Amino acid sequence: MDQTLLGLSATDLTPRAREVLMTLMAEVEALRRDLERSHQRISELEKLADSDTLSPIANRRAFVRELTR
Repeated sequence: MDQTLLGLSATDLTPRAREVLMTLMAEVEALRRDLERSHQRISELEKLADSDTLSPIANRRAFVRELTR
């Protein structure tokens, strides 16, 4: 039974095309991981920007944003 890669059978792909597709798929996966880490970091930074540095309460920025919501 033929294995498939992105819907193409192994017989439809040259070795070079298979190598390029595998490289691209690995790059896409790495970019997805980077994007997820970036989203997590943005979330952390937003929390820091919304809290007072000396006390565990929301600062003016967070208060104004909540009022506009």
